[in-house]
Amino acid sequence: MESHADKTRQNVQRPAAAGFAISGAGYMNRTPDALMQRKMQETANGGTQAGRLKDMHRLMNGPAPQPVQRSAGPLAGPDASAPIQMYTTAGGKKISANADYYVKDNADQILFVNDNAAIDSRGNQIVATGATETYSGNNYTAYHYYADDTGGFVNDCLGLAEQLAGSTKTASTRAEFRATGSGTNPEGKLFGHSDSQNVSIAKDSGWYGDEAANPGIGEAYAIAPTVLPGETGKKEAPYHVAAVVAKDATDNITLEADAGTVRSRPLFDMYDTQPSGTRTDAQSKTFHEVYASGFTYKRPKTIGPVRKRPRMESYAPSTGVLKPRTD
Repeated sequence: MESHADKTRQNVQRPAAAGFAISGAGYMNRTPDALMQRKMQETANGGTQAGRLKDMHRLMNGPAPQPVQRSAGPLAGPDASAPIQMYTTAGGKKISANADYYVKDNADQILFVNDNAAIDSRGNQIVATGATETYSGNNYTAYHYYADDTGGFVNDCLGLAEQLAGSTKTASTRAEFRATGSGTNPEGKLFGHSDSQNVSIAKDSGWYGDEAANPGIGEAYAIAPTVLPGETGKKEAPYHVAAVVAKDATDNITLEADAGTVRSRPLFDMYDTQPSGTRTDAQSKTFHEVYASGFTYKRPKTIGPVRKRPRMESYAPSTGVLKPRTD
């Protein structure tokens, strides 16, 4: 199976925060260009919303005035107790800690669930395919997303995560996630309302956990840059979001859109929640490790002598947890 290749750690920094080192690569192409292609496709697929049309303009031509992806709507006021275990990679599979779930590298649109385990359908969005197979003496049932690309699947990472979290097949026209711990609202700021608000969330130490981020079932991972994407005229992806649909000990299983690849259904993936240095499988990675390098953006250095070719500084992204809004 394609593994998370280790990369040289690079010193990067958050604006108005201390610098820190990150590393990461992915099971799929997560380079900045591929991530931008993915986000542009997500925007195009959701083109019925005026906010997303503004996003497409921004992605193609640089920032548009007040880029809004979703209407804000009215404002309103993870399990860490499991023993240290983590998924392993073997025989072309990602296998969760207790072998409750596995994903094949050549069939990642299907999640195999041990008959002794369970998977919530999230409002009949995750359904059995009718196939079964045996692995290591146990029986597994195959599950996938209910809709294909001709029957309602829109390859939009945030939109899909919102529908899974809300257990609904109906797309929302407003932002449905809050970034708990950000801002002054007890439930946190809305994520996906605008690029500038997403950046303010990413810079808020009350929200980001990076490698320690650990959403519960029905919540989602989010990674976002700490500088405004596209502000230098370069095409840069604004975020990636992945809904958690199952857990096995310290492993999180997600179902997520991947517009960077032509596919009929969203893909399942698996992420560790243990810090580096504690894992038995070197290929086991957290969500932040997988995506961090692709969302690290460079900006001209603003301190020091003026140069014809300014020195560039790298700014790290932040990863945190999104929870469904209750208002």
